[in-house]
Amino acid sequence: IGNRLRLIFKLTSLKLHYKDSLVFIAASGIGDLCYALSFIEDIKAKTNKKVVALTREYTCEALSAFPAVDKIVIMKSKDADFFYNCELPEKMRPVFNGYSLKQGVFICTPLTEDIYDYIKNSKTNYIDILKESLAELEPTHITYPVVPDIDIGRFSFSDINKTVIINPYSNSLSVEKTDLFEKIAVLLNNKGYSVYTNTVGNQKAVEGTQRLECTLSELYNISGQCAAFISIRSGILDFMIGNGGRYISIYDTAWNNKFMEAYSL
Repeated sequence: IGNRLRLIFKLTSLKLHYKDSLVFIAASGIGDLCYALSFIEDIKAKTNKKVVALTREYTCEALSAFPAVDKIVIMKSKDADFFYNCELPEKMRPVFNGYSLKQGVFICTPLTEDIYDYIKNSKTNYIDILKESLAELEPTHITYPVVPDIDIGRFSFSDINKTVIINPYSNSLSVEKTDLFEKIAVLLNNKGYSVYTNTVGNQKAVEGTQRLECTLSELYNISGQCAAFISIRSGILDFMIGNGGRYISIYDTAWNNKFMEAYSL
């Protein structure tokens, strides 16, 4: 009960502080905020309100790619952790629910199997589900991130048209067959492609590939020009999917194969 009261207090305080704005609390991953903002232009136009987004520092770059967001606020770690770990009441677990639509304060929560089964109704793709849950606002088109063209010359790709990026890491899924990406790298190398592994921090490059370290905006530009981007199903794909690139997305059998239904691209 204490945590639930604390949650309502925090949400009410945010609503009062930003009383003329819609507030999005993005304490989770890049993919979660992309879905929560997937109809933000329509929501903003129909409500005639500004948009404030509260987020962690590491997702700030992703949020900045949504021009409809008027203000980005970096939360303190303890506040972000509270929203991320808070046990939400069942009716508040979907991103768009009765309470949030009334109050204008939305929590960009990850989609779990239980929430998916609770909200999917006649729709199975998460984008369609979100659109249906916003029926009263009549959203008509999906909002994708807008990333400016960036010179990727510093990476010295020998030929971007013969370059493939592999992305084997994700917070959503993990591939049990650890040699899968090594086999992909061997196949591509034998075909004359230059192969890179997208890495962050201490992540290791797949054997037979070169390490690629870049910003999210740089990756957006690279993936839009390279021969292919091969990735385990990840929130990064949600961010980049509108750039016209060529993607191969690898799923596992999560949620008895319903994960692929929900997160099909």
